[in-house]
Amino acid sequence: MSKSLKKTLTVVHSGECCTIEACHKGASAPVCDTHGGTHATKCHFQNTKCIHDKMHPNNPINLAYSGACCSNNCANVPDEPVCDQHGNMYRNRCQFKYKACERRKRANSVLLETPCPERRVARRTVETVS
Repeated sequence: MSKSLKKTLTVVHSGECCTIEACHKGASAPVCDTHGGTHATKCHFQNTKCIHDKMHPNNPINLAYSGACCSNNCANVPDEPVCDQHGNMYRNRCQFKYKACERRKRANSVLLETPCPERRVARRTVETVS
């Protein structure tokens, strides 16, 4: 007695299918994409990019920089403003560290934490309350 398997197939995109490269399994040279995703290697990124870009043509991903993506888990960190040497203010030290990591990896430049001017902190506090 044979069983009939019925599966529904869904068309994901039209056009040519992606040619998926066989990436080295043991290789570890991570890269970060512009959507914040870390890929084991550039090869893995290229495979993901092809599929993603065909499924989301209006929202492509690109290679942002070499290395794992910077951590941006700052959602539950309380607001305690921090400033950098350029006068930019960040919600908290976590957000500053994320931006500093991104800048270091993307532009090979450094952000330094500096005290925020009192009037900027006061204005920020008023804006947060309203």
